[in-house]
Amino acid sequence: MNGFWALAKKEALEQRRTWKLAGMAGVYTFLGLAIVIVAFIVAEVQDEPRTSDLAEGLLYAFGLTLTGVGTFIAIIIAMGAIAGERASGTAAMTLSKPVTRLAFVAVKFIGLVLSIYIAIAVASGIMFLATVILIDTWSAWRFFLFMAIVGVYLVFNASVAFFWSGMFSRQLLAGGLAVLIFFVLTPLAGIPKTEGYWPIDLIEFAGNVADEESAVNGTWKSLAVSLGAIAVLASGSWLVFRRKEL
Repeated sequence: MNGFWALAKKEALEQRRTWKLAGMAGVYTFLGLAIVIVAFIVAEVQDEPRTSDLAEGLLYAFGLTLTGVGTFIAIIIAMGAIAGERASGTAAMTLSKPVTRLAFVAVKFIGLVLSIYIAIAVASGIMFLATVILIDTWSAWRFFLFMAIVGVYLVFNASVAFFWSGMFSRQLLAGGLAVLIFFVLTPLAGIPKTEGYWPIDLIEFAGNVADEESAVNGTWKSLAVSLGAIAVLASGSWLVFRRKEL
C-alpha cells in the first residue's frame, strides 16, 4: 500500500481542520451529560435515592441512545469519507501522486473507525465521571466493555455509509442509502430463528456481557456477523472505488 503513512498524516491533519472528531465527541458527550443531569434533577425534585442501580440504568441508557442518535452521526461522518473527496476533486489530486487506491481507502476507513471509538471513549469517560459524582458508582470495566460493543454497532452502520460513499460521488445519496438500510435491518431482526445474528442484537449481547447477573446467550453470534460484515463492506468499498473514474 504505497503512500499509506503519508495519507495517514494527511487524514490526521484533516480531522483537526474539519473538527469532525471533536464535533462527534462533543455531541456524544452532550447526550451522556444530558441523561445524567436530567436523572439527577428528577431524583432531587422527587427526593428519590440515587443508587448504583440508577447509575447502571443511566449508563445503559447512554449506550442505547448512541445506537439511535449516535448511529446517524456516525453515518453523517462516514458518508463523505470518499464521496466528499471525489466531489471536491481532492481524491484525483491525491491519487495523482505515488499512492494506491487501496492505501487511500484503508486510511479513510481506519480513520473513520478510530474517530468513532475515540469519540465514544471521550464521551463515555466524561459521562461515567458525571454519573459517579451526581448519582452513584458502578462497575467501570463493565460499562466500558458495554460501550466497546456498542461501538461495533456504530462502526457497522458507518461501514454501510462508507461502502456507498465509495460507490457514489454524492454524499447525500450515500448517507440516504445507509439510513434506509438501517431502518430496513432493524425490523428484520424479529424474523423467527434469526434472533441473535443481526447487528442490532449486539445491544442485547453488550447488556448481557456487562451484567454479571445475566447469562451471555447466543447473541455473541451477532458480534461475529457484524465484524464479518464490516470487513466485507470495507473491502467492497475498495473494490468498487478502484474501478471508479475520478
